[in-house]
Amino acid sequence: MNADSYINRELSWLEFNRRVLEEARQETVPLLERVKFLAIFSSNLDEFFMVRVARLKQLAASGEASEDPDGMSPAETLNAVSRHVHELAEEQHICFLNTILPELTREGIHLVRPEEMSSEQARFLEGYYSERLYPILTPLAIDPGHPFPYLANRSLCLVKR
Repeated sequence: MNADSYINRELSWLEFNRRVLEEARQETVPLLERVKFLAIFSSNLDEFFMVRVARLKQLAASGEASEDPDGMSPAETLNAVSRHVHELAEEQHICFLNTILPELTREGIHLVRPEEMSSEQARFLEGYYSERLYPILTPLAIDPGHPFPYLANRSLCLVKR
């Protein structure tokens, strides 16, 4: 069979994730479910990059030039993935900024930037951090005298200089 008979595995997966993004655009879906679909879309992309794009990068870096059945080399697939992901990310941002965020605001749900917080909100966050978050933080030293610490995938790590 020729390459036109095959669909690229990575590009096919991205099209699946586009359908997840489409659910976030559906006005018939409840608003907070639409927010959840945007989060699922992002989580899917994180995993896609950790597994599939990492593999493609390894293959491309090794000079692997053999084509998959679809006729694309790892480097060509990486270029196509890059174009598709940039397009999808732009669609996600437009969906959030132009549709979801205004609808959240109409429902009384506001995303507030630090400089927009009232003093009462700032005090609440400081108290929440001190009482709930600070006690469970684990500091790690990163310097020439210590080996680089293990940082688990999909965990939140903050760095302070």
